[in-house]
Amino acid sequence: MTRTRSLKILERIRSCSGKVQIGVYDLRGYRVSCLIDEHMSAGHHTVPWQGRDSSGHAVASGVYFVRLQGEGLDLKQKVLLVK
Repeated sequence: MTRTRSLKILERIRSCSGKVQIGVYDLRGYRVSCLIDEHMSAGHHTVPWQGRDSSGHAVASGVYFVRLQGEGLDLKQKVLLVK
């Protein structure tokens, strides 16, 4: 579990280039924010999350899940946002 005000998602996309989605979800499974929804090349990428929802409003401290989806890829990580 990661404690942070600003989360930097570091991910190495090993597969070939393709469409990638990175979203932040609350405990109920609702998507709070879509950080990435685009084609990306294979390699190392950093995606910041400032603890805000898709409308730009600050979200509450608590547990969230970051989900990375791509061609043949579906990874989830639990994070703790502390303000």
